[in-house]
This record gives sequence, C-alpha cells and structure tokens, in this order.
Amino acid sequence: MEYCYPDELLRGIANNSFIDSEGRASALLFQSESSVRYDGLHEISINWYDDENAFRLLLNQRKKNDETEYQFKTGVAILSRYRLDSLINSPNTKDALSYERNIIEGNPFHGNILIKSNIDKHVKRMFEGCLAMCVENIQYR
Repeated sequence: MEYCYPDELLRGIANNSFIDSEGRASALLFQSESSVRYDGLHEISINWYDDENAFRLLLNQRKKNDETEYQFKTGVAILSRYRLDSLINSPNTKDALSYERNIIEGNPFHGNILIKSNIDKHVKRMFEGCLAMCVENIQYR
C-alpha cells in the first residue's frame, strides 16, 4: 500500500536524559528500541504528524505496565521529513536508513524510522546523531 507522508513526524521523549543541557535532542532519543525484524531492520517508533490528533495521541500515551503514568513524560520532538529525506538520500546512508507507516491498533499515525541492523555500531551511532539534527522543535509537557 502506498502512503502519503506529511511534512513532519513526531518522536515521544520519555525522559530528560534524551535532551542535552542546551535543550537540544540528543542521539539517545533515536536509539533503536527493537530487536532485529524479519527483514534485517531495527525500528525507531514515531507518529506521522497528519494532524493535531497525532500529537495529542502521543502526548497522552500511557505506559503499558502502569496506565497512571504518561509514556512520554518530557514531551514530543517534531522532526522535519524533508531533513530526514535528505539524510536518507545521503551517500553515507545509502540503503541503510528509511521510514514507513505502520498503523497499529489504537494508533493510525504510527510508523517507524528504519535502520539496517548489519551496519557497524559506530555508523549506527552516527545515524542516531544525524536523526537528532532533523528535530525542528521540542514541545515540553
């Protein structure tokens, strides 16, 4: 299925350790949180910023193991898809970085930034830092 992607995407910020002392998103915000998928990729969960409902859904998301607590206590990072596209099309990331829309139950905005799992660890860390450079704004809780 072909999807239309909006100009911005969202990444929830679980805690203050993902923000540096100057208030910038750090590479830690983009560490892949999944095991390797069937297709050899790691997922970094995002929401596509289709409209304000995507933002509200992410900001109000609760922890699975404790529904009294917010999942993203610090806030939400807003990323530019155009900056991400530039990064994806860079010679240094060729065929190692991409994204998808991956709708899940209760979240029609869900997607993933995808990183190949078979790249060197230091290159993966470089990609995570470059993803932090795609952040345009941070909305704090």
